[in-house]
Amino acid sequence: MTCRKWPRGSLLLALLAGASTLGCGKLREVSLCRGIASDVNQALDDIELMSKAKPLDELRIARRYAALATTLTPRSVGEKPLAVAVRDYITVLHATEAAVRNHDNVQKTQPTRIGEPRRELERLVKRDHAAAARIDVECHN
Repeated sequence: MTCRKWPRGSLLLALLAGASTLGCGKLREVSLCRGIASDVNQALDDIELMSKAKPLDELRIARRYAALATTLTPRSVGEKPLAVAVRDYITVLHATEAAVRNHDNVQKTQPTRIGEPRRELERLVKRDHAAAARIDVECHN
């Protein structure tokens, strides 16, 4: 077996190219994390404002959760830990959308049973915090 000798300049160029690719990958990840944070923060600000509006429009809030899930979907592609974390968060967003719609429906049709949908929303808030924390951990690795 023979070893190929690289001219010193070619080896240095190859190392620099490899290092710059690594740097670009990290920059893309930082940019991705900032984009996710921006989209999530904007959506949560919108939802907070909608939740304070009178009269309360829960269907509009549910649609905003769905819109956030749609916005984040392109960032959930692949098997990198961040993509997996974003997929998990999207799952929580869809569940929250469904729970808000259910809460609205029960409130309008069976107001005496409102406790069950409310408890589901409370459980989803905990799942939301856990999923968001996971994204945060992946963004800071």
